[in-house]
Amino acid sequence: AREAYLRLSAETDNKLERARHIVSAELALDRNDFDLCLIELAKVKANRHVLKLKQKAISAKGDWRGMLALVPALRAVDSGLAMETERQAARLGFSTEQGENDVLVDLYKSLSAELKADSDIIIQYADALTNHGLIEPILRAAVKKSWRPELVQAYGALNDSTLKIRRKTAEAWLKQHADDTQLQYCLGCIYEQSGENELAIDAFRQSLRLGGDAVVHLR
Repeated sequence: AREAYLRLSAETDNKLERARHIVSAELALDRNDFDLCLIELAKVKANRHVLKLKQKAISAKGDWRGMLALVPALRAVDSGLAMETERQAARLGFSTEQGENDVLVDLYKSLSAELKADSDIIIQYADALTNHGLIEPILRAAVKKSWRPELVQAYGALNDSTLKIRRKTAEAWLKQHADDTQLQYCLGCIYEQSGENELAIDAFRQSLRLGGDAVVHLR
């Protein structure tokens, strides 16, 4: 009945056509008919309100590609919402495309510089990849730029395909961060992957002495 009345109003006054599409989109969104909402919004020129409705509908659909496509337009009207949408899209993409290395690389490359340097995003990217050779240089550069425990731990958790460069890098970090519990943990993981159990045990014990938690590796 509401849709019928909206159509009648637009037929009575064609100046109400835009408003009819927007109200129809709002009603569709309220009843979780996200596809119809987007169809209605496609019929009107975008403004702040229309873009926010689109963002809600696309996010609710779980369409990470659609969310990313909307980000440039959102930046023009609401930079905070644009960043929130981009971050949500990245997280969803990394989660749903796990193991699809080509898709994941394209997704990461498409992100803004701010998100590419975000520790949480980098770690989620690393977790989603199966080819750790792709993420090793990114993690290494991120640690060099900003020494953060979660990045160091993620570096130690990569698989043995990057073992040689990670060992060389982590041992070089000791010169400035010998008393860092996460670095000792990272080295323990690398030595354990190398099959050098005595070195691994020493590193894990050192991590424990510094206040870390490597008990699981020492059972």
